[in-house]
Amino acid sequence: MPLAITIQFGLLYCAFGLNFRLQAGEVTCLVGVDAPHPQDIPQVVKCGAHEKCSLEQYVTPSGSLRYSAKCKDVVHCQGASVSSPNQVICSQCCTQDLCAASLCGNSGYPNNTGPVCYQCTYPQDAAGTCDNIAVCNEHEVCSTYVDDDGKYRLGCMTEKQCNSTMDTSSCARCCSAQMCNDDCDVTNITHVSPCQNSPCQHGACIVNGSKAYTCHCDVGYGGIKCDKKIQDCKAALDFNITSPDGIYLALLPGDVTLTHLSCDMVTDGGGWTVILNRASADLDFVHQTDTDYALGFGDIRQNFWLGLENMHKLTNDSRHYQLRVELQLNSSTNQSPTFYQLYDDFSVGNRRAFNLHVGSSRGSAGDSLSGHNGFGFSTIFPVTNDYDSNPTSCANYMQGNWWFHDCADSCLTCAYMTPGIQNCRAMAWNALGYCVALKSARMMVRPL
Repeated sequence: MPLAITIQFGLLYCAFGLNFRLQAGEVTCLVGVDAPHPQDIPQVVKCGAHEKCSLEQYVTPSGSLRYSAKCKDVVHCQGASVSSPNQVICSQCCTQDLCAASLCGNSGYPNNTGPVCYQCTYPQDAAGTCDNIAVCNEHEVCSTYVDDDGKYRLGCMTEKQCNSTMDTSSCARCCSAQMCNDDCDVTNITHVSPCQNSPCQHGACIVNGSKAYTCHCDVGYGGIKCDKKIQDCKAALDFNITSPDGIYLALLPGDVTLTHLSCDMVTDGGGWTVILNRASADLDFVHQTDTDYALGFGDIRQNFWLGLENMHKLTNDSRHYQLRVELQLNSSTNQSPTFYQLYDDFSVGNRRAFNLHVGSSRGSAGDSLSGHNGFGFSTIFPVTNDYDSNPTSCANYMQGNWWFHDCADSCLTCAYMTPGIQNCRAMAWNALGYCVALKSARMMVRPL
C-alpha cells in the first residue's frame, strides 16, 4: 500500500509537474502583456495551488516581438493563450519565483545588479499589498519599513540607508534575496528617539513622530536646531519669532545675558532695532551722565536710549548696518507727517569716544548727520567729555549730549521743547528747519 501511493504520487508529479511549493500556492510569477522583454514586466502575482508561471513569446502584425506572462493552470501549460492576429512562437511554463524571465531563450535578470525587490511608489497599508517589482542597483538591497504615518514603504536602498532606517522604524527589513521584502521584522530593532543625541543646542527637543523632532528654542535663540543667536530684531524676524508688544529678548554680540529690544517689524520690510525713541518730554535726556549714555536709559516701551555700548556691539559684528532716522515736525493736525533719512552704513566705535560712522544717505528728511561723521560722543555730566572740533565745548554750549562737530547740524538727544519753536538747544534736525524743535524722533538700525 505505501508503495502504491508513492508510485501514484510520482505519476502525478511527472504528468503535471506538481510540487509542494505549487500546492501551497507560494510561487510568485510575472504578470503583464506586450512587453519588449520579460525582464521589463513590472508586476507580479501569487499563483494558485495548481498553477505555474508561464511566458508566451509572439509576433505582432507589425512584426514586433513581444512577451506575455501570467499564471497558468498546469493542465493548460502546453497550450497558447495569445489570440490572433498575434502569432505565438514560444509558450513555456516553470515553477520558480520570477522564472518566466528565463523562458523562451531569455537570459533572465542580469547578474551584475542587485536583487529584484518589491517596490511601490506610494506607501501601502500592508507590505503584502505591493505587487510592483524593480531590479535594484548593484550595491542596493531590498527594504521594507513603516513610516511616521504607519504606512509600509517598499523598494531598493543602499545598505547604509537601510540600516539607518532599521534603527528608527518600528518595523523594518533589509535583505538581499529576491523579493525578500514582502514583510518586515520586529525583532532585533532598537527604536532610537530622534531626540536621543540632543539635536536642539539651546532648547527642548519634542518628538514629532518616530523619526522627526521639533526644537522649542530657549529665549535668545532660533533656527531649526536652536543653534542661532537672536542678536537683533532682524534675526528675530528671520527666525519667525513673534512678540505681541514688539519687545524682544536678544543676546547682543559678545553678551551672555539677555537685552530687551524694541523692534519695528513693519517699516520697509521690518527687522529694525530701535536705538532711540523720543515722542514727549517725559524723559530727561539732558541731565543723563556719560555712564547713562554708555549703558542706556529710559523705558524700552516709550522714550529711551539703547546705550552706546549696545550700539557698538550691534554694529561691529562684521556686518554692515543701515541707520533709519524718522522725524516729525509740529503740525496743526493730529496727523503729523513722518520724514525719514536712510544711511547705508552706520556704526558706533568703542569706548571711550564711541565715534560715529555714517555713509551716504537718501530720504525725505534731508541729511543732517554726515557732517558729524568721525566725531566722538560728547557729554556734559558729571564732567564734560568733549570730542568736537570747536575751540569751546559744543556740549556745554548746546546743553546736550551728541556726536557734535562744530557744533551741530542735528541733535536728537538735546532738550525736548515745544514742537515748532526755534531754539538751537532743542532736539532738532536742521535739514527740516534750522533749530526748529521736533515733535518726535526715532533712530533704528538693521543689518544689510
